[in-house]
Amino acid sequence: MERIFSEVGFGANLYLIEKLRLRNEITIQPFITINKFNLENKMFKVKYSLIPSFKLTENLELFASGILEYISSKDNLYDKLLLENELWKKNNEDTKQQLQIGFAGGINFIF
Repeated sequence: MERIFSEVGFGANLYLIEKLRLRNEITIQPFITINKFNLENKMFKVKYSLIPSFKLTENLELFASGILEYISSKDNLYDKLLLENELWKKNNEDTKQQLQIGFAGGINFIF
């Protein structure tokens, strides 16, 4: 049994002023299991990020982000990706669903 992880996304940049921009990103991340030539989508994540960033210099940018993430899982192997303090969750016999919020921040180096 093999697992394939990939991510596909779409984003848009809004330039507010010369040194400030607002990035919007949405990504979809399927976790696919290959079992005897059958493809099974055992889990997927959909994530939206709103990322304001401030340009410090020509090559450095400081950013902070709020993240809203939806996860749906049909496999117990992925349970460690689910959080205990979620915004919303719904579990039934074969599917676990969860909505969670997070944050990220850092420095971008622009080439």
